[in-house]
Amino acid sequence: RMSVLGGDLNVVVFENFLAGKGKYKIEAILIDSGRDLTLWIGGGTSPHVGAIALGMPRPSLEDSNITSASVSVLCLTGHKEDEWAKNLAHQLAKEFNQPAVVTLGIHIDDIVRVEMGLLREAFDAVIEQVIRFQKESLTQKYKHSKKSL
Repeated sequence: RMSVLGGDLNVVVFENFLAGKGKYKIEAILIDSGRDLTLWIGGGTSPHVGAIALGMPRPSLEDSNITSASVSVLCLTGHKEDEWAKNLAHQLAKEFNQPAVVTLGIHIDDIVRVEMGLLREAFDAVIEQVIRFQKESLTQKYKHSKKSL
């Protein structure tokens, strides 16, 4: 864990996550500025920027008491990461009620269906780690703020 602004780890926090092995390894770096989340995910044999998604929390159109999210996506020509990035940005913005940017790039040359499944398993495992970490982090912040009162 590290803060780029020094001292207070609640200002900007970086956290790394890994899942999978070899060319099926997925790495994620979460940056929590306190107001929004930025998540970079790369993997395979050539991590890169394939798609970027921005999730913005908003009240649900069906029930204004429920948080939903709107998502905008940019995808590099020929890349296929846009759906994964979109779904994840939506999930993070909705779950944590704050803007969430997801940058995603996973590549294996001549990938076959079985390999895609292995990458998806690693991707899902990394996302599970990120969400668990963020929930625990928010719980700690809440406990700390209650002690300050």
